[in-house]
Amino acid sequence: MKKTAPFPDALKNAKKSNWLNQVEFDLANEDWLDLSFEIALRVYSKIKADGKSKKWLAEQLGCSPQYVGKMLKGKENLTLQTITKLEHVLGINLITLATPTQEFKLDLDVKPNVPNIGNLTMDSQRQELTEAESYTDYQSYQFAS
Repeated sequence: MKKTAPFPDALKNAKKSNWLNQVEFDLANEDWLDLSFEIALRVYSKIKADGKSKKWLAEQLGCSPQYVGKMLKGKENLTLQTITKLEHVLGINLITLATPTQEFKLDLDVKPNVPNIGNLTMDSQRQELTEAESYTDYQSYQFAS
């Protein structure tokens, strides 16, 4: 019978591949990883278009070139502070938010959680709510005495 040679100690103690852990991480964090990659791509494109280097960007941001390299891989969870610094240094807009002045309209297909007021029934309250133009009008209706 043929004997198999024992595994060398180096192979016995070798770290198992963590590709499954990486896939699980990527799936669980897909949303911010996609944004991080888009930001990295825009930053990299801008510094190349301007003829700048990663070292230059690191000096401007006050961080190490290694951290810039890590950011440009698109897998770094960037803080708002870092994103804002990148925007100022590069003169580009990386994140755009909706304006806070947009009004939210009341969805009348959903029954509002409004208690009966006096002799008003839910149907009569709903009729009055139908006449309300916005959520603000609904709030003033709800808390009017």
